[in-house]
Amino acid sequence: MVELFLIRHGETDSNDKNLYTGWTNVPLNSTGKNQALNLKKLLEKEHIDFIYSSPLRRALFTAEIINSDRHLDIVESDLLKEFNFGIFENMTYKEIIKRYPDIFKLWTAYPSYKIHNGDSFRDFHKRISNFLNDFLLKHNSGRILIVSHGGTIRSIISYLLNLKPEDSWKFKVKLGSLNKLLISNSSIPCIELLNYTKLY
Repeated sequence: MVELFLIRHGETDSNDKNLYTGWTNVPLNSTGKNQALNLKKLLEKEHIDFIYSSPLRRALFTAEIINSDRHLDIVESDLLKEFNFGIFENMTYKEIIKRYPDIFKLWTAYPSYKIHNGDSFRDFHKRISNFLNDFLLKHNSGRILIVSHGGTIRSIISYLLNLKPEDSWKFKVKLGSLNKLLISNSSIPCIELLNYTKLY
């Protein structure tokens, strides 16, 4: 049995401004740091065997705060990065619709449509599935923490539940939240926690 803890990083100024921020390497703001400290408290009674993280600063710093008293090695993986929004990066929804209305329609209508300098939903989901396939070969048991991004976590959940890439939008993953799945070799993974932010 794998107990998989999925952590979305704390808030950034880009999140606060509702910007599409994928690969832009922004840091946590003060709220995000407090959210990371809260996650550390949420997990302080939990034994963790391994920690994986996206290398982007907002995720990695969240992981480092959680790990500050554990002193585990944090395994960084580019495969855990957020969706790359390409030409949409650092723009609000209104700005994208105004500047790239046709491209936005194509992107939302067709999972295989690739944003210029960015990802398609299918390519992104494939990247996440590649990580998970390798991950599950390495780990058939243990309590493992992954610190990443909203889109990445939605994709992880969708893949593990055998859903389509576009079904990832059916899940909302809050900033600074703890999510947990139980993965057994003999059954479909079970969601135990979703968007947990309160102390035990």
